[in-house]
Amino acid sequence: SNEYTNLATNLLQWLKSKLDFLNSEMKFKTLHDVERYRDVLQVIRHDEMRRYQRVLYRMKSIDAEFETLQLSQTLQPDIESIHIAWNKLE
Repeated sequence: SNEYTNLATNLLQWLKSKLDFLNSEMKFKTLHDVERYRDVLQVIRHDEMRRYQRVLYRMKSIDAEFETLQLSQTLQPDIESIHIAWNKLE
């Protein structure tokens, strides 16, 4: 639960920063400004996206583990109820 919360928080912070960057008004004054912007986009696409795809994959894994745990716990027989029922039958 703690790991999932940390991953989700980091992912949301990253998304917000990238959306802020992409939505900001760019005023390119020189070719260097355009190239710098293109380089930042390249880093986002190739490096950061891979890292955050791994974060999403881990979050999905945690979700699946949690669902499996919940399912296995709900399918566990209630031993106390079985003992009570057995005693009533005797």
